Amino acid sequence: MIFDLDFLIIPGAPAERRIREVNKFHESNPDALCGWYANPHSGPENPNYFRRIHGFQSYKSNYDVSANYCWYRNNWNDMATPWEQYLRGIIMVYAGRDKTIDTIAWEGIREGMDDVKYASYLKDLALEAAQSSDGDVRLLGRRVLSYLAYVDEERVDLDALRMECINQILRLRAALKK
Repeated sequence: MIFDLDFLIIPGAPAERRIREVNKFHESNPDALCGWYANPHSGPENPNYFRRIHGFQSYKSNYDVSANYCWYRNNWNDMATPWEQYLRGIIMVYAGRDKTIDTIAWEGIREGMDDVKYASYLKDLALEAAQSSDGDVRLLGRRVLSYLAYVDEERVDLDALRMECINQILRLRAALKK
């Protein structure tokens, strides 16, 4: 039993058994944040995978944050320690003289965070529309909430998801006269 916490980090990417724990944690700590890290660690050059797990999949799994380590550490990368390649998978960006150098895995995470922004804004508008006294607006809001609830976060084409979010945001804004 975990209670009276501000923040909980659960090891491992979103998965069914972890989602149950996230939901239990939120029930007993309604104002707290829950995040995940590791498995996978950062680093593998697969931007679409990182976009999905750090973005819409985490959002749909009720996580509040992604806390994968390490975004940056100057001695844990394949350029700083080429004799220890296993450390490459622990960072997201490389050290630079004046700033960090993004990896394509980091670009995937950045895109995933943008997906979360679009989905969150869409959900906020849909919740507002679902409370409307106008029956057509209320129906549109409920339809969008249903779409977000039932879209398969593990298989959806993320570019298509984003376009659908934008399309529905524009429809809801017009219906709500925003």
